[in-house]
Amino acid sequence: MLRGAVIGCGPAGRTHLAAWARVRTARIECVLDLDPERARRSARDFGIRRHFTDFDRMQAEARLDFADLACGVDSQPALAARALESGWHLLAETPLASSLEKASEIADQAEARGRRLMVAYAERWRSAFRELKRALDSGAAGAAHYARIADRRPLSRVHPCDPARPALDHARHLLVLEGLTGHFDLIRWLFGDIRSVWGAAGHFNPAVKGEDFALAALRAGDAPVNVSLDVNWSGPLPERQLRPAPLPAVRVEGAAGSLEFDPQANSLLRRGHSGAPVEQKLPPVPDLRLEPYVEMLGHFAECLESGKPMENEGRTALEPLAAALAVYESARTGGMVLLRKP
Repeated sequence: MLRGAVIGCGPAGRTHLAAWARVRTARIECVLDLDPERARRSARDFGIRRHFTDFDRMQAEARLDFADLACGVDSQPALAARALESGWHLLAETPLASSLEKASEIADQAEARGRRLMVAYAERWRSAFRELKRALDSGAAGAAHYARIADRRPLSRVHPCDPARPALDHARHLLVLEGLTGHFDLIRWLFGDIRSVWGAAGHFNPAVKGEDFALAALRAGDAPVNVSLDVNWSGPLPERQLRPAPLPAVRVEGAAGSLEFDPQANSLLRRGHSGAPVEQKLPPVPDLRLEPYVEMLGHFAECLESGKPMENEGRTALEPLAAALAVYESARTGGMVLLRKP
């Protein structure tokens, strides 16, 4: 059985620990966090045998196959380098780093040491989006030419804006870098590599430091598909919407019609150019927060054991980060940003 460590015991780390508890092919041997109480509590809550506050001690005493980084973007590059130097394979939360240069260094180091690196873009692992992908690949909408992804999740205007994630108050790059890299990966996975980005971002909520509104127009794939990404955490909910949708709403239009994922109804609606629409009710998911992590971590462990290619492995995993950073560049210059392979 594979043996691993979770580094970082904040909200993201606890989500990873809960997911690892459901993965049968790997066992978390220890956790690491600079806060002794947080490390101790996480080990106790998830039945982990050991907890550490010092990386050197963990490296010396724990026999590990992999490390799972679930810490902040500022500390992740240095910890990734140390984990790879220790000979461990690496799973890293998003964003991998705050710049492409730092992320590229991590990917280069993993390749040079013969270690495997996977970035934890969770959105593509949701069962609803896996079903949408299957429908697109089957030709249900024909050749796609337009897509829209929309998300409204108002944050409180008092501190902390989200009690479950107090770090959001102080994030310098909140919505795009911290919140949307998984959305850019979803776009790339559904339609192909992102070719260009035009973006705008704004900061309106006084309880946060970073941007809480973002709008992006992207071109993805060879066709290409024109994609609108519209996410707002700053305003009230739209009229007649009583609570935030659990997932982003997605609409895809193609030559044969459209596919629309409705998160409120948890359904996939297929419309042709003639005839009545067909609604497919999707199976309920008991825990939307945990579901994609169980699938993703299980995939990571399976590929480590079998040697099969991973989704979002190595240098290809840098592409969503490049798209996110392009939104900031476009917002600053007002122009479109053409993307090249990282």
